[in-house]
Amino acid sequence: MLAAERFLEQIQALGRDHELTPLGQHLSLMPCSPQVGRLLVFGALLGCVNPASSAAAACLMAKGPFATPAPADKDLQRRIETAKVRRSDPMCHN
Repeated sequence: MLAAERFLEQIQALGRDHELTPLGQHLSLMPCSPQVGRLLVFGALLGCVNPASSAAAACLMAKGPFATPAPADKDLQRRIETAKVRRSDPMCHN
């Protein structure tokens, strides 16, 4: 929790009083990460919406570091499918 607060303070979304800044209020309404939202907000403020939105789209399209191909192990595949339904950790299901 403290790391998240520090991060939001670093990107000027949270003030030292732990209240949302005007930027933080805008970011809280955006359905994306604070980093991508900040890129879009500053792109709009600086008059470079097209490059900023292209960069944001590229960020959103990139696969995360944990994206992997479907496992060949049938037991693991069953656990993953169960976890999707239960919204849980696949390693916890037998």
